[in-house]
Amino acid sequence: MVVGVDGTPSGDIALDLAGELAESIGARLLAVHAWSEVLPDGSGAAHRLGDDRSDLTGRGTALLEQHLAPVHERRPELRIERHVVEGTPLRALLDRAPAAHAVVIGHRAHAQAGVMLLGSTSRGLVEFAPCPVVVSRPPADRLLTVA
Repeated sequence: MVVGVDGTPSGDIALDLAGELAESIGARLLAVHAWSEVLPDGSGAAHRLGDDRSDLTGRGTALLEQHLAPVHERRPELRIERHVVEGTPLRALLDRAPAAHAVVIGHRAHAQAGVMLLGSTSRGLVEFAPCPVVVSRPPADRLLTVA
């Protein structure tokens, strides 16, 4: 079972679901966090961070460990592998999908007229992953409606 870990509440929901699914079938959980030195600002323009790559990897590792701790506490027998990689979440998850039972990803809760709108990573996984894709979402009361 492969799960994308992005450090968001929706990512934590996906992580918990992936842990539950992996445990239920006796599989290992492969937790993947992708980082990039290029990030969009509030306007959508891309900016390169001035941080050292090893610092960015270290921060990614710390984020992954922080979000995996509750899963490990709830499921101490679950085998968890950790991967912190440079690149996009879509590429990192697609690279690991061929050997996965499924890929689990969180949804950032956008809805329009009662329909869940997939983001670019979710859409890419649904379209191109060679395995099942589970897009988890927060409870309905936390959905953001797009007009």
